[in-house]
Amino acid sequence: SGIAKPGQLVAIMGASGAGKTTLLNILTQRRPGTLKVTGD
Repeated sequence: SGIAKPGQLVAIMGASGAGKTTLLNILTQRRPGTLKVTGD
C-alpha cells in the first residue's frame, strides 16, 4: 500500500509475471474494463 503524490518518483517492483505492466496499464486507463482489488 502507499500514496503517490504529484511530482514524486515511484518504483513498482516485483517478480516476472507479477502483473506490474497490467497494473500500470489499468492505472493509465490504457485497457478498458474494470479493476477488482481484493485482499487484506
